[in-house]
Amino acid sequence: MGTQFWQVAASGTRAIWLTLVGIVAAVNMSSAYIIGTIQQAGFADAATGLFGLNAALLFALYGLWEIGQSEAATDGAAPLTRADTAVLALALLLSLIPWNAAALLAVLGLGLWCVATGEDRSAERRAGLIMLAIGGSTLVARLLLHSMGDQVVSLDAQFVGWLAGVEVRDNVVDFHEAGERSFIIGLGCSSVHNMSQALLLWATVTQLFRLRIDPMLAMYAVLAMLGMFLVNAARLTAIAWYPQHFISIHEGTIAELFALASLIVASVIIAAGTLHAHHRQA
Repeated sequence: MGTQFWQVAASGTRAIWLTLVGIVAAVNMSSAYIIGTIQQAGFADAATGLFGLNAALLFALYGLWEIGQSEAATDGAAPLTRADTAVLALALLLSLIPWNAAALLAVLGLGLWCVATGEDRSAERRAGLIMLAIGGSTLVARLLLHSMGDQVVSLDAQFVGWLAGVEVRDNVVDFHEAGERSFIIGLGCSSVHNMSQALLLWATVTQLFRLRIDPMLAMYAVLAMLGMFLVNAARLTAIAWYPQHFISIHEGTIAELFALASLIVASVIIAAGTLHAHHRQA
């Protein structure tokens, strides 16, 4: 299958090239983070940890690869056009600029091109939706956190304080029965952190199953993000209740278990939505 993939790629099938360049752009979008992980942990340890890339992004990259490879086994695949070549060249150029925002622009632009020029449920359109989820979730998260970051963590702290039954001041949450001690909820550890992973999982799964996006299916994306938010909020509530285990819950073994739980919750919701949509759209 891999040999056939490269043979078709060489022949100029548009879906193959669009997905390949999309993968390159998406990886380069995280290049600064990857390089930082290598510098901090060393190449061997960074490689063992998949260079710090989250599971949802890796799954989205696999989704792009799978869609392109599946197209390689299809007769009569759409050929590459001159316009495609120009778009691919521009996207590749942007991807190789040592600036993450340029690669982000490449992912979004390529995704929009794929959606605009691909037929309904075609490989190009499905790949484009995944690219838009990769780039769009990153862009929205950055804009939201930079423009409304203080309000987001303040509301998050109020919610966590309500769950834990403790006092809250702005983004500072008191520990339960711990005197004057408290902890701060920052942007990197808030309940909304990594909610975009749910959107990436949803987009990838639905497009691998060739589903059409409709309001009901979109609702499951919202539910998956809400489920991830609630698990993250539960982790912060646990910090308020068990300050003696702060390190483990914040960034240790328990934190990893909560992260895994949030992915499982989101995945179960997405699976339910996918099965429901599969029966509705069959």
